[in-house]
Amino acid sequence: MKPTELSIGNLVVITDKVVKVEQITKHKIGYHTKSNETRMNYARLCEIEPIPITEELLLKCGFDESCDEVYEREDFEITKEGDEWWVSWNGGCDYWFAIKHLHQLQNAYYLVTGKELEIKL
Repeated sequence: MKPTELSIGNLVVITDKVVKVEQITKHKIGYHTKSNETRMNYARLCEIEPIPITEELLLKCGFDESCDEVYEREDFEITKEGDEWWVSWNGGCDYWFAIKHLHQLQNAYYLVTGKELEIKL
């Protein structure tokens, strides 16, 4: 992954464990393994794995399935076409773009709404 793909608060996988990005540098990220931990842990970008978008994950992000493979939340709509997920907002078909991973959805949601995407993992 590239550091420009990530934002503070993104969820990623490091050594089979989901962690929240707390700090981003040119070659690594900082994260905590426990919520009350004060010591920052670091992982190189090559050690980070993105979390793939799934139907189950979208439901944990507060999206509702409105019909087969169409998920909605507020002004967002996510549609699955084959192996690809497509995001639209404000109900406008002019704004479609493809995503594959949770951090991409988190970033898009924040850019459009100004709010963090709540995820119940």
